[in-house]
This record gives sequence, C-alpha cells and structure tokens, in this order.
Amino acid sequence: MLREVDTRAQWWLRPAEIVSQPWRTTAVPLTPVWYRFGDSFLRIDSDYQPLLDAMHLWYGECKESKRTQSRAEFHCSVRSLDETALVQVSFRRPDDADNEAIALVVFEALRRARHAVAEGPAPGWRVLFGSAHASRPFMATSGFDALFDLDAAPPALPPGVLVSYIVSAAMSLQRDVLHVHAASVEVRGLAALLMGHGGAGKTTLSLALASRGHTFLGDNQACIRIKSREVLPFRRSASIKPGPRARAITKLLNENPNETIKLPGGRTVTLMRVGDCFPRPQNEAYPFGAFFYLRRFGDRPRVERFRPTMSNSDFLGRLGADSTAVFGFSPSRRFMNVIILMQLLSEVPCFFVDAGTPEETAELIERTMENL
Repeated sequence: MLREVDTRAQWWLRPAEIVSQPWRTTAVPLTPVWYRFGDSFLRIDSDYQPLLDAMHLWYGECKESKRTQSRAEFHCSVRSLDETALVQVSFRRPDDADNEAIALVVFEALRRARHAVAEGPAPGWRVLFGSAHASRPFMATSGFDALFDLDAAPPALPPGVLVSYIVSAAMSLQRDVLHVHAASVEVRGLAALLMGHGGAGKTTLSLALASRGHTFLGDNQACIRIKSREVLPFRRSASIKPGPRARAITKLLNENPNETIKLPGGRTVTLMRVGDCFPRPQNEAYPFGAFFYLRRFGDRPRVERFRPTMSNSDFLGRLGADSTAVFGFSPSRRFMNVIILMQLLSEVPCFFVDAGTPEETAELIERTMENL
C-alpha cells in the first residue's frame, strides 16, 4: 500500500495520463544521437539538455556516427514536461522485443540500489522512493515508460540516476553479452579483466597499463561475448579518485582538459576523457586472455594464480561481496550470470593481485600477460 505522501503536485497519482499526453514541439528539431554499448546501439531523442550534456560528458566515446544493421537497436525518447520538474523516459525497440523483460532488469537495478519500492496507486505502475523515510517518490515505472521527478531524486553517484537508468536498459538488451563490473585492457592482443571491490584500484591500474602503450578498453564496465569469449570496448570517461596514480597519468591530466566532480558525501573525483589521452581500440573485440582480482594493497606488488571453482570459498566470498560484480535481470537471472562468469573464468588464467605502486603493479601485470 502506498504510504502517505506530500499532497503537492502528486504527479504519481496520474502517470498514465501524463505519459499519454502529446509531446510538446520544440523550437529546434531534435537530432537523434546514437551510442554503442557492447553489442547494441542506443538512439536517444531528447529535448532535455542536461541529459544530452551528461551523456556526452560520460559516454562521448561511445557515440557512433553510423550503426551496423546487424546490431541490436534500442530507441530512447526523453522529454521534459512543462507542468512540473518531471522527465519522461520511454524505450522502444523497432523489432518489438519483449518490453517487460527489459524493463524488469532496469527495475531490479534500481531495487538493488536500496531505494524503497511500493506499488503505485495507478494500476500497473510502481513507484520508487529515495529512502524508507521519503515522503514522495522520485520515480514511477510501468513497462517501458518511466517518470522521474529529478528534484526529489536522492543523491546518486555520477553519472546520476537518469543516465544510469538509460544505459542499464541498453545493456540489458544483450542476452549474449555478459556485463561485469571490471576494468579491461588489451595487452599483446589479449584482453585482461581487472576486478575488485570499489576502491581496489581498477581505474588506477587500467590507466597505468594504458599509459604503457596498451589499449584502454574501460575502467568500470566490461562486456564479454559469451559464445566467442571476446571482450568489447566500453570506454566511458574515467573517474579518478584522489590517491596514488601513475606519473604518466598525472602528466596527462595536466596536459588535457578534465573536470572535478563532487560526489555525495563531499568526496571528489577527476573525470578524464580517455579519448583525449589514448587512441581508440583498433579492433572491435579482443580475445579474453586473463583475469586479475585486486585483493589488497601491499608494499610490493605480487600475483598469485588461483582456480575460480565453485569450491573456492575465498573467491566466491569476494565475488559475492561485490554487489555489482555482475549485472543481471531478476535475482535468478543474476545467479545464472554468476555461473556464466565462473565458467568463463575457468577457461583463462586467473590471478589474485596484491597491488603496490601503480607503475610496479602495471609492470607486473604486463609481465604476467607476456608469460602466458
């Protein structure tokens, strides 16, 4: 049952009416912007400039001037509404895909973000509150349609809840691609995945390896084609936290434009536009060659080879502790994706890493890859 809510501008009482209203015309014709995420193309049509700016800032390197017809295609329309601070998001696929299944993964992603969920007063709609104590929802969703009250949205890590919602939906389309919370770098023609909990050094080490001449594929999200065991580039802007970093990266930050972003809680990160610093990948995908799990920090770097079997309780515990290790649909689909990940890892050399300085650790990973 829906809790007591603020009686002012109760837009969530009539979401179906709002989304059925004709789109207002804009003074300037909307130009579709295409992005490639993994093996799918996302087309965004929007009159909401803050969204377009945020997508360009974070995912500018994923923009595509032309798309391959063989790829999955996903359309997203975003409009700002006149009456309140509402934004409407609608997803469609030209080939009439299973809309409900795709909507479910996005909803589950928001549920895992620990927002409070309730059935909405409108039939078929669910509403999300920023916390268990919030008096009004910030989102209502039904199938492929959603309404966001961005004034009521809780603080979220960049790039924010709206952009994260849209990108998560695009990734959820790809049943043949596994999405993993990991950095990825090409070394000697093979892709290396770097995984670990938040703050373990994925961004630091992937950028350090890129500064040594290897191909930067991504620092936060890795995409693996399940059948062919290939890793796809997913190069969003790198989010660099305060702390040790390779000297070459410090030099690049001083030489290229970047932005400092304040996070909820007061911390800051530096946003590096990797396209300004490192060349785009020459290949569409790279064979999955090795897996490195960033375990702890030490005085000197070291690697320890291990077998990621279901009986390896140490590794499974670490993987389970990282709630974003694998992106999935429902909890059961999420579990299956963990099984798929374990199968993929059983086919490549896997190493625990105790990280030292960024330069020394990157060199050790490089040598390890060369000796495979």
